[in-house]
Amino acid sequence: MNLFSSKKNIFLKIMNGILLLWFVGALAICANNFITMLMPEPILTYEEFKAERCGFFKEHTEEDSEEPCQSQYNNYKTTRKRDNYYNRRGLLVALSNVIIVGSTIYTLNRKKEE
Repeated sequence: MNLFSSKKNIFLKIMNGILLLWFVGALAICANNFITMLMPEPILTYEEFKAERCGFFKEHTEEDSEEPCQSQYNNYKTTRKRDNYYNRRGLLVALSNVIIVGSTIYTLNRKKEE
């Protein structure tokens, strides 16, 4: 399959160039999303979360209530679940992009049987 042969007109050469760039970009995004799915950011335990992000509440309030920190931790866990969903969705979109653009490049440039 020769994408830029001299037999092709300028329109097909430009189209192949655009599709090739799109295909490479889709592959890069797909690889990035795949790595993100394989190696997600570690989830903090409540104690780690409390030590890292809840010091603010103890400094500015006199009460020893755990409620603000616990609600923040619950929001943190919910956000992480949402992030997982959107990472999977992004991977599927990137894979479909690779398949669609790859099949378009193949279809435009396959050799015609004579």
